[in-house]
Amino acid sequence: MAARDPAPHPLRIAPPAFFLLDRALMPAPARSRFLPGWILGLLLVASYLSTFAWMIDRWEAKGSYYSHGMMIAPIALGWVWLRRDRLAAARPEPSWLGFWIFAAGLALHAVSVSISVHFTSGLSIVPVAVGLVLFLRGRETLRVLAAPILFLVFMVPIPLMLVAHLTLRLKLFAASAGIGAIRLLGVPAEQEGSLVHVAGESLMVGDACSGLRSLIALLALGFLVVQRVPGGWLAKTFVYACVLPLAVLGNVVRVFLLCLLATWVGAENIGGWIHDATGFAIYAITLVGLFTLVRAGERLASWREVPA
Repeated sequence: MAARDPAPHPLRIAPPAFFLLDRALMPAPARSRFLPGWILGLLLVASYLSTFAWMIDRWEAKGSYYSHGMMIAPIALGWVWLRRDRLAAARPEPSWLGFWIFAAGLALHAVSVSISVHFTSGLSIVPVAVGLVLFLRGRETLRVLAAPILFLVFMVPIPLMLVAHLTLRLKLFAASAGIGAIRLLGVPAEQEGSLVHVAGESLMVGDACSGLRSLIALLALGFLVVQRVPGGWLAKTFVYACVLPLAVLGNVVRVFLLCLLATWVGAENIGGWIHDATGFAIYAITLVGLFTLVRAGERLASWREVPA
C-alpha cells in the first residue's frame, strides 16, 4: 500500500497573505521572511490602541483597583521566556480551528470598539492570541502558552458599574459577618447598611473596607501561584477556587478586628495607621493561607507518588 502524503499545512492552501505569515514564522536565515509577521503584529497593536489607552487610564486612576495591571503583560512575556525550551520542542500542527477563533476574537474586538465597550475589547485579546497560536503552530504550542495567555485577563479592568456593585455587596457582607462574630463574644452590635454600632461606638464600613482591591490582586497573584500545584487542571482549579473565600474571609476578619478595637480605644482612634495596618496584616495572612494551600497540594501529590 502506498504511503499517504501528509496533510497539507493549512497555510499552504490559504490566501497569499496567510502564506506569507507562515513563511514569516518558519526558521530562516533571511530576516526579511519575518517582515509579514511583524506587519501583522503592528496592525493588531494599532487596532487595540484605543483599548490600551483606556486600560492605562484605569490603571493610573486615583484609587484604582487595577494598579497592578501594568505588570501583567511583562510577567506574561517573562513566563513565555521561561517556557522557551518547551516551545522549541512543541511539534507544529497548525489547525484551521485557530483561524475561526482568531476571527471570532477580532469580530468581538471590532464590535466592542464600534460601541465603545472597552472591557470586552480587552477580553478579546485572549481569543485573538489563542486563535493565532493554534492556527500558526497548533495544539502543543497552545498547551505551553495557554496559561500566560489566560493571565492577560487580569490586566483588563472590570466596568466601573460592576466595581460599584461588588464594592457595595462585599462591604455589606463584611459588616454583617463582622458584627455577627462580635456578638458571639457577647458585645452588643447593630448594623444599619454600612454603618455599624458596637458597644456605643459607630463605624462606617467604607469602600476601602470592601476588600475588592485585595480580592482582585489576589486573583491575579493566585493564578501565578497555583501553577506550582502538581497534577492537572482539576487540582489547580480546586486550589484557585479557594482564593475567593480566603479573600472574603480575610476582609471579614479585618472588620471584626476594627470593631473590636473600637470598643477598646474608641472609633475615632482607629483611623489612619491602625486602619491601614489591619489591612496589610490581613492581606499578609491571606497570602500565607494561599501558599499553605499550594503547599498542601504539593504534599498530597508527593504522597500519591509513594508506592504502596
